[in-house]
Amino acid sequence: METRPDDLSTRLSHLRASVLLLCALAITLLTSCGSSSFAGNGNGVQQWNVELTEPVVDKCSGNSMLALASDVQPQYMAATATREARVRVRALTECDNEEDRIYELPASRVKRITYVSDPLLPPKVYRVEDGVPPPDRCCRLRTGALGFDKVELRAMAGFRGRDEETYLHQTATGKVPYESQFFNLERGGSTMLIGLETAGLWSLNETGAFQIGPFLGVWPADGSVFIPVGVHPRYTFTPNPDPNAFTPSCNTWFVYGDLGIPFDFQSGAPVIGSSFDRQRLYYGIGIGHDWSWGCERDFSIDVGVRRMNLPLPEIECCPDVPSDQRNAYRQSTSLYLRFGVTF
Repeated sequence: METRPDDLSTRLSHLRASVLLLCALAITLLTSCGSSSFAGNGNGVQQWNVELTEPVVDKCSGNSMLALASDVQPQYMAATATREARVRVRALTECDNEEDRIYELPASRVKRITYVSDPLLPPKVYRVEDGVPPPDRCCRLRTGALGFDKVELRAMAGFRGRDEETYLHQTATGKVPYESQFFNLERGGSTMLIGLETAGLWSLNETGAFQIGPFLGVWPADGSVFIPVGVHPRYTFTPNPDPNAFTPSCNTWFVYGDLGIPFDFQSGAPVIGSSFDRQRLYYGIGIGHDWSWGCERDFSIDVGVRRMNLPLPEIECCPDVPSDQRNAYRQSTSLYLRFGVTF
């Protein structure tokens, strides 16, 4: 049995199209998920002015100030049994330390708050109580499980196209081409892929940004149930969000890769192939986003590109075919989406 040779330019064009589509999905995800309901995320341009009834000392320069300019809407903190109502302001002062720009002032000392962003309109006056409530403090305690610092659980759905999946299957009357259907778990294959995947990660540095660990999954495809086993490196951009930030967020972007061998118990193909074209293999890269779901877990979505070489079931005829050629191999590039939980 032989796999139909692929044209190199066609392979490159398919891979290029997959990468471009991945970038488009990542940009869309970033645009749609990066927005915030908070009124002003800070751009260094004055939008708000907080006038005071008595001066406050600038934490950096030591000068007295009767007004605080801010690029973010001040936050109103309601009174409690032990503390009067307060107004939290991130001031546009000349401070390198972000914490020194944050002032928590008794509401009784705030004369008025004005929105001055639009130069074509007069300043709009707000009551102190109109300030947005402060966001919940960021609580992120990823303790992992089974000895890992972090664990990922994912469901996967992928698209790998049709052209690269056409192959020649040896029969008693000759070689017959097989083309995948849109969804099919049998020998002919499927344009769409599904699976379940998990990874356990150990931290490589103190912050937990760099992590690596084993990867395991289940992929029913091409007449077999494949069990991918490999290594899964990951870089998390904000592993430990600052709980004292003015607009804290427990959410974070991450990038990752994977590399390994897809095992199965149906195809009968050897684990180590006689050539690179006959070697079980998968590898890929991806980008994703974690949304905090309580203190101990995230809801996660990621998109990626993965190259796979999967053995197909043995031919059922022709005993004269050499044993190392009794399995065809399907090479394909998959663009996929995963979602699940990280803890």
